[in-house]
Amino acid sequence: MKNIWAVIYTGFILTTVGADFYVDMSFMYKVAVIQVLANLILIFYYINSRQSEFWANDWKLIEALIFTIAAGMLVLLFQNEEVKMFINTVGFYFTHSLYISIFRKEGSSLPHHNDLLKNWRLLLFTLAGLMMILIFIVPYTPVVLLVVSFIYSTQLILLCWMVFFRPIPSKIFRQGIFGVGLLLFSNLWLPINAFIYKLPFTFFVHSLLYCTANFFVVKSILEVNNSTKKRIGFNWPSDNQS
Repeated sequence: MKNIWAVIYTGFILTTVGADFYVDMSFMYKVAVIQVLANLILIFYYINSRQSEFWANDWKLIEALIFTIAAGMLVLLFQNEEVKMFINTVGFYFTHSLYISIFRKEGSSLPHHNDLLKNWRLLLFTLAGLMMILIFIVPYTPVVLLVVSFIYSTQLILLCWMVFFRPIPSKIFRQGIFGVGLLLFSNLWLPINAFIYKLPFTFFVHSLLYCTANFFVVKSILEVNNSTKKRIGFNWPSDNQS
């Protein structure tokens, strides 16, 4: 059954991207539509791929996807582009907060400050992310969105850190890293095309980045939960942290 939903999800991406050439809608309107439908499919994919009873992290993931669906549905009700971007950003913020909570429950935690230099690659990645925010996002973001955009951008960097320190098998770890990495690029692509410059194949690139990113994030969380044999009474490493 899970393979069927994966095929449906892939077909949905291709159909949506193809329809972009024939449907005359605003960029943010099309983004909202794909967010709603893609995440609905991912919820069904996740539910049908579970191998044991639901527990806290399963519900958190479903709630995370529902937040994005709700934001997308609200975006469809408004005409102002700044209002659409505000709603979208808030929805993503709550979604990513739940992703971070799931990663913490798996045992992910930020390293002690004495160990930061050992993770110099991640520090460089963080610095590059901050520079991209300062150069490409802040100067072009409308004043009404500046505060929420800055808060969301720093949270996105925290999400990248948390996915990097997940204590899980390497194959699943790489899926999560890949998904969050694409999520970062899709979130940069959105404001650049909304406020700076309309790049070629705008919706095609965003759809491909966003849908692929969410699929791999959801898949990595699914496989971690499925690999845990005992659900009730199981203590993740983070349960014992103060």
